[in-house]
Amino acid sequence: MACKTFQLIIKPQQFIPNEYQEELTGFLLQYNGSIYGLTVHHNLPIETIYNSETKIPLDILVNSCWSEALIFKTDNIDISQYSIFKKIQNKIPNTLLSSYAKHDCNTDNIIYTIINNEKTIVKFIETKFQSFDGFNYSPDTPYIIVQLTNTYKTIAGNSGSPVYISEDGKDILIGVLTKYRPDNNTAYIIPIYLFIKNIEKKDNNNIYGIDLKMNINKIGSFNVSNNAEYGKIIYHHLLKINIPLSTYFLIEGDENALFTIRYSNAVSQLNITNNVNTIMLNSSLIVSHEYSLLFHSNGQIKVNLRLLSLLKRITNIEIQKIIFSKISKNYTHTNNNDFWLDLKIK
Repeated sequence: MACKTFQLIIKPQQFIPNEYQEELTGFLLQYNGSIYGLTVHHNLPIETIYNSETKIPLDILVNSCWSEALIFKTDNIDISQYSIFKKIQNKIPNTLLSSYAKHDCNTDNIIYTIINNEKTIVKFIETKFQSFDGFNYSPDTPYIIVQLTNTYKTIAGNSGSPVYISEDGKDILIGVLTKYRPDNNTAYIIPIYLFIKNIEKKDNNNIYGIDLKMNINKIGSFNVSNNAEYGKIIYHHLLKINIPLSTYFLIEGDENALFTIRYSNAVSQLNITNNVNTIMLNSSLIVSHEYSLLFHSNGQIKVNLRLLSLLKRITNIEIQKIIFSKISKNYTHTNNNDFWLDLKIK
């Protein structure tokens, strides 16, 4: 039987002498007639990604700046060795899919993933929304939260594993594993729809949104309502759940993406309907979101999300606190995230 997954290694860009590498899991998806390799990047600045068995580098197609999606070509992979997911379910699971499997029960709609090369069952708990970059006031991204049936000290190296259900003997992809919390044995799953959007978008290098100061009542045919926890929310017809308005535009926004929006004019109290383009939010976020490290000829390095993610892995907490303090002060004083640090770069 063909394997569902294969092991990958990310080699990050270097800016100080270090040999840090990170192991990941990858798998194959056929979508619109093409076969893609899928995994996650954990916001690391990537110099090379390669198959850990063959040591052959893989060509990156999408290194997303608005999600953890990392999508690569399969030219250098012997795809005959692996199962290829050919069906997806964009809909977020619900509590009807949450039961653990029993030996005598119907296996349709039980949720599976691959941990340490073994098929394992997980239990749906809820959908959570958390900032896509880990910083307050950034747009939220949706995560499917699941409970693992087995307990692990760590599942390092399994990020990027497929999460799927089976119907009539066919595997249906619903998401990609990204984070694990050993304290409560839960895992965070990125819905597969976010990977599909990364394949379809023109621009994955920028974060898109809209002026949320507008009193938006409706987008297209879907009403906008208020939520105590997330503010304005809207029903997403493919995810089949309500999502924050900022999440909607993070996912659906794109270069020249146009939305029909109805909003109330505070002065005239009239409802106005306009076709509105999404706008780039890059400069309004606490840190910038380039997909690689940026070096200046004067010996400085730009503080962006990829740098911070790498520093978290190769430096101690005190250094991280100092840099974060500098970021916060800079943003408070300048309202701009174009911030550079002086470093000796070898």
